[in-house]
Amino acid sequence: MNRRGFTLIELAITLVIIAVLAAATIASFEARTRNASVETTAMDLVAQAQALRFRALSEQTDYLFVVASPTANDATRCGMLQAGNCVQAFILRNPTAAWTVLNFAADVTALCKGGRTCLAVRFSATGEVKAEYVAAPGPSVGGAAIGITSDLAGLSRAAQHRGVFISFPSGTVRTWPY
Repeated sequence: MNRRGFTLIELAITLVIIAVLAAATIASFEARTRNASVETTAMDLVAQAQALRFRALSEQTDYLFVVASPTANDATRCGMLQAGNCVQAFILRNPTAAWTVLNFAADVTALCKGGRTCLAVRFSATGEVKAEYVAAPGPSVGGAAIGITSDLAGLSRAAQHRGVFISFPSGTVRTWPY
């Protein structure tokens, strides 16, 4: 007797293997998408900051570069289609002298609305780059670093971590993996 076809057990095992492979592929794709978003965000911040220094010099006007973390520092919903949940950069042209970032701590960062961590850097018309503080003159620092990661909880070994550093007063901007 020649029987053709699959038994129910063989079919069930095949479906389980396909489901496991599909789940692993989806998880890997999501991690790669988040990691690509982190690297792209870091490189975008570097490009914007580098361009602002030259723009301030060429236009002979001050620019303020404000970087804000996601609301409540939660980047879990950060992705290509949800840029508002990622690090955001704001550029202010010729801000008034009275402009401040509220609630500055003793370092360069501040707490902004929505539980966000903010960093404000002024690119002046004279070429000087400095941190923006509420209380002048503020601490003397050689620069500020921004850390960006695709896994804030630190649970994934495949998470991408990038740092962006802006030096004062030269305005040198670099990024590196950490």
